[in-house]
Amino acid sequence: MLCPVTNRLLCILSEYKDRIMTAINRCYLPITLGIILSLAGCMQTGKNVQTAKEAVSNAPEVNEPPLPFVPGSWTLVLLPDTQTYCSQYPGMFDLQTLWVVDNKDKYNIVYVLQNGDITDYNTRLEWERADRALGRLDGVVPYAIVTGNHDYGVKGNMAKDRNTFINDYFPPSRFES
Repeated sequence: MLCPVTNRLLCILSEYKDRIMTAINRCYLPITLGIILSLAGCMQTGKNVQTAKEAVSNAPEVNEPPLPFVPGSWTLVLLPDTQTYCSQYPGMFDLQTLWVVDNKDKYNIVYVLQNGDITDYNTRLEWERADRALGRLDGVVPYAIVTGNHDYGVKGNMAKDRNTFINDYFPPSRFES
């Protein structure tokens, strides 16, 4: 049995179920949904751990919409550790920010916070992918990004140097209103 947090997450994402399953089946995002569900706290049914594909496939059909927001409520979206999306699964990063844009009004999304490790190896390709995904939010939903150790140095190794491409793709002027 899935926990209430996971059930709510699946309810919110139900309109994207087909896209997510297509992506998982094509191996664009084989682990991402599992990460989302495990962060929600419940990937287990009894003593058996489910794979991401099983969790989505076995998810109960959603018969009721999520509880409505109370007047005045708002949503803060967190995008944790996007480095793997930039290096291996850029489609997931695109889907996440697309979901935010598509649901801005529905869930009164007022802010998005990416909380560290934007890229995995601090390469231009990864920064371009981050720029594309986060660029969807420009002028739509305010957001902040935070660098982490993967965002510095050659191949994300900040032990050797502190060079980064963040200012090439996300200069301070991009965030000025």
